[in-house]
Amino acid sequence: MKTSLRTLLSVILILCVSCLVNFELFAQGATRITKSGENDLPSVRFLGLSGSPTASALVKSDLMKCGWFNVVEQGNADYTINGVANSAGIQLRVQGGSSFSIQQGTISNERETAHRAVDKILQKLFNIRGICSYKIAFALEVRPGIKEIYICDFDGSNPQQITRNQSISIEPTWGPRNQSILYTLYSPTQTFVGETILASRLSRRLSQLPGMNACPAMNPNGSAYACTLSKDGGVELYVRPYAGHTAQRITRTRGTEASPVYSPDGRQICFVTDNGSPGRPYLCRVPATGGAISRISTIGSQQTAPDWSYDNKIAYAAVTNQGMSICVTDLNGTATKGVGIIVGGGFESPSWAPDNRHLVCQQTAGRRTQLWVIDTWTGKKRLLVNTRSNTSVPAWQKQ
Repeated sequence: MKTSLRTLLSVILILCVSCLVNFELFAQGATRITKSGENDLPSVRFLGLSGSPTASALVKSDLMKCGWFNVVEQGNADYTINGVANSAGIQLRVQGGSSFSIQQGTISNERETAHRAVDKILQKLFNIRGICSYKIAFALEVRPGIKEIYICDFDGSNPQQITRNQSISIEPTWGPRNQSILYTLYSPTQTFVGETILASRLSRRLSQLPGMNACPAMNPNGSAYACTLSKDGGVELYVRPYAGHTAQRITRTRGTEASPVYSPDGRQICFVTDNGSPGRPYLCRVPATGGAISRISTIGSQQTAPDWSYDNKIAYAAVTNQGMSICVTDLNGTATKGVGIIVGGGFESPSWAPDNRHLVCQQTAGRRTQLWVIDTWTGKKRLLVNTRSNTSVPAWQKQ
């Protein structure tokens, strides 16, 4: 095995810590929040929904966990919210600095309807994409040496197993129109880019060229995906059409390239390389069609696992004086908060929420790896799922 290939494997396996932990079905736990910051959030009193206690509880939970409000039980608040839920959907009335009503028709169940309703409030008040109706994919260790891809809601509820490969399936990314999950699939002899269709759970090997096929990243328009291949001897970035078989080589270096992620407009790719510094990864970007490579200004050392937000920020993991940390670099240079070291102490593999504020990432403490949602503005964190199994490499749905 070539030295560059061993280096790539080490980069990938940073995201795939294996521990001897027994599998247990998910049990949704209480939200765990650290670091004060409630006073930085607008307060809201939720007065409930008539017509459905279940829908009322779901809306209140979403308001508490979306990270944009401090929900208070009594006294004055910046906003009050109440409404009605019935078979037609949910109607909410928001009163405060700006008063308005929203109507959300029934989607597939009360949970999804509540998620969409609260997202409409977030969009109206803060001019953002809400996060409640966007799901999160991740890898879960079902037993030692076996990892499968799961998805869950933004609050950790409604977990579903997507793959049943009986192997190591990691590094999920959302496929075109969120109808499938792409991921790195290990076999005893090589790696593949796998894909599983969500509706049917049918799986295929999307890329199975000789050597390594790993680290898929879907173009925002769903027409192509970037990945790492070693078919030509080096370990380089390539772009492959989603509905085709060609492979356009994007990088030509003496190093190892991995973990690509597209810019929101699909024109650039950020990636990890150790070119010129073997074993010391750092971040670069390159046009998605190939061309000049430029290094991204970062903090810390050994930067890995980048993700690119809609507002042009790069989140990544790096070694800092706080240990393995989640850091954020603003490529526009205009951000006044939510940049620099966000959280330290064993955190890796960040993935942006569609609101450009929250991240989901993994933390390894001792022999256990768990997923957390981090508010990059306040430093507050929330445990995503409560399970005894290791969970890792999350990917937040964005489209």
